Amino acid sequence: MVLDRWTQAKQGSLEVLRAYAQVFFAHSPWVGLLLVLATATRPATFAPGLLAVIVSSRVARILDLDDRLRDSGYFGYNTFLVGAGIGHLYSATWLSMSIVVLASAIAVALTGATRAWLTRRLFLPVLSLPFLVVFWLVVSAAPTLELPVTWHAAELPPSSPAVAFLADYARCLGSILFMPSVAAGAIVSFALFVHSRIASLLALGAFTLLWGVSAALPSPLPAPVFSGLAANAMLLSIAMGGVWFLPSRWSLLWACAGTLACTLVTAGLARPFAAAGLPLLFLPFNLLAWTFLLAARERARDDKPQSVDFLPGSPEQNLEYVLNQRTRFPLSHGFRFQLPFRGRWTCTQGVDGEHTHQGPWRHGFDFQVLGDDGALFDGSPTELSNYHGYKLPVLATAAGVVVKVESDIVENPVGEMDLDHNWGNVVILQHGAGLYSVVAHLARRSIRVKEGQQVVQGEVLGLCGNSGRSPTPHIHFHLQAAPYLGAATLPIAFGDVVRADVGGEELELSHVPAKGDVCRNLEPSPDVERLCPRPGDKWLFQCNGVQEVVSIDVNLLGQVRLQSSRAASLVSTQTPQMLLLHDVTGGAGSVLTLLRAAVPRLPFEDNAAILWKDHVRPEWAIGTPWFARLRALLVPQPGLTMRYASRRDGNSLAIEGVSCRVDRQGVPVLRTHIVFDAEVGPLSIHLRHRHGDAYALRVRSTTRSHDETDLPHIGNRPAAADGRASSPEHR
Repeated sequence: MVLDRWTQAKQGSLEVLRAYAQVFFAHSPWVGLLLVLATATRPATFAPGLLAVIVSSRVARILDLDDRLRDSGYFGYNTFLVGAGIGHLYSATWLSMSIVVLASAIAVALTGATRAWLTRRLFLPVLSLPFLVVFWLVVSAAPTLELPVTWHAAELPPSSPAVAFLADYARCLGSILFMPSVAAGAIVSFALFVHSRIASLLALGAFTLLWGVSAALPSPLPAPVFSGLAANAMLLSIAMGGVWFLPSRWSLLWACAGTLACTLVTAGLARPFAAAGLPLLFLPFNLLAWTFLLAARERARDDKPQSVDFLPGSPEQNLEYVLNQRTRFPLSHGFRFQLPFRGRWTCTQGVDGEHTHQGPWRHGFDFQVLGDDGALFDGSPTELSNYHGYKLPVLATAAGVVVKVESDIVENPVGEMDLDHNWGNVVILQHGAGLYSVVAHLARRSIRVKEGQQVVQGEVLGLCGNSGRSPTPHIHFHLQAAPYLGAATLPIAFGDVVRADVGGEELELSHVPAKGDVCRNLEPSPDVERLCPRPGDKWLFQCNGVQEVVSIDVNLLGQVRLQSSRAASLVSTQTPQMLLLHDVTGGAGSVLTLLRAAVPRLPFEDNAAILWKDHVRPEWAIGTPWFARLRALLVPQPGLTMRYASRRDGNSLAIEGVSCRVDRQGVPVLRTHIVFDAEVGPLSIHLRHRHGDAYALRVRSTTRSHDETDLPHIGNRPAAADGRASSPEHR
């Protein structure tokens, strides 16, 4: 019972802190705590604001509103603004505090109603609309209820222009919380910096732009008008520059445009609202935010800037997520194209080839099969059947619809070409609007699909031949934007290509074959695929001396999700070729963090000769020069590049990773080692970082016979008997 009460109190406290943080689009309780401290510098505003958030929590529970939204503080930030605004304008009396309670309850109900209408129907954020409606009601009712107004003494302006600039910035930032003082604003500024360096720069940039605009006017804006304008503009700049759009030079341009538009809207609405006896508050921010979001939907392409169409975090987290996705999962035209064949083929003419891949048709590829001796054929070179690639299957590079088939062109004798039918026997697939693939020079009457048929990636379209402009059997492939033969080609990069190298084979995430490249697709093995996490399983680990349970289930999107007892979560997706682990959310120091670093992707090929690269989160890259760390602090990086290799031993599979980056002594920044068992999944994980080691060991299970004391490890620093590492995990 005592534990339950403690858990409820802790959850309630986090809910309150997150409600404060939501004012600046943050979710961190630490940011919320700093904002609470900022309001505590003036108790008359602090008390009603805190009371309003507590009331909102109780009302949301009574109304049985969405648990997830309630825990995130979603129903509390509008009520906080209501309470803080009442405390700022009116003296603390039993009547004003009663109005805080009543207005907070109304604001919670209005938040739910506004979400049901504005978010679910128009897909727009609620923002501070409930606060505006409720607070205007309170201000309108105040004369009738005879609420006593509070007067605030103005702070003396500093003598130095630079100090005056910073003081005004702090006051305007604090005024967002109804705390227009330098002390409160300084704490708010620090909280904003803790939340996001990008958001801090956006807020400071908007304020600087307004400062210049005000100075350029015939007469500077009055202090109250400028303060309200700056508060609206800074919120709008943060939202446009890094919350709803990915941070970029284009989002910065939109943020500047929003700041200038905010000046006009504020100046235009100030007089009418003053005549009505109502404060303007955050109305310009709300109106312009909805306007920009609706206007962005009418763009032909979601670009310049790109919308945040996933669960948003801080601007840094948004940018890091997208950079990581682009680096880890590069796509051509929104599709992942595989090579159009099975086995190892050689690219004999690539982009800008010396024969036919030039001008509008420069983005083309010719593939042939070479023997061990480097020859195209065995026996007589005049017989088509002697060529290694002749009559081998030609595959669909991606799912699509067949839009054109030509299959009756007679094949050429070796060394001759049919210039009347350049493409020979051909199949054209449509993969999307304005996106078509062409495979040409196929064998006569070998095509197995027909026009209008839907095909899947890897489906056999026909057989390699020697028809059209083809002196020897080969496959020609390219992309184009039109459904007719001879259209200009489009650039393409094939995904997950195994490329032969001097030291073996390397898996390329994205590859544009060049002349002489020997490449193939992955060849999945069911034995390796069995290592994937299976819904319903539970893993018990000792991670750096702490027991941790990992439960595996399926989320609403059909993705396999790994959830840790340390409040961490990791989503995995599975393709026919490999297992992909996405980023870990929450739970710092969780075993899932080690798992994600040790095996970000697992190719389903049982081949120890294959090497592959991937990226782990940037925090593992610590050890870089100070200027690189500063750059990563301000502009997120895609992560630390790792090189991985596997080793099979019976039912066990060991995967070792080494960072491509080394420190000043030439030692890799990060080494990883993970051991899988085909029956029970991961057995041990070891990460060796330049600042220490991190270990995770599976606790003995009745479903297997392995003993953790016999598990392999990197180097000669074994884990202790209870799973603790000899040095703490570095994060």
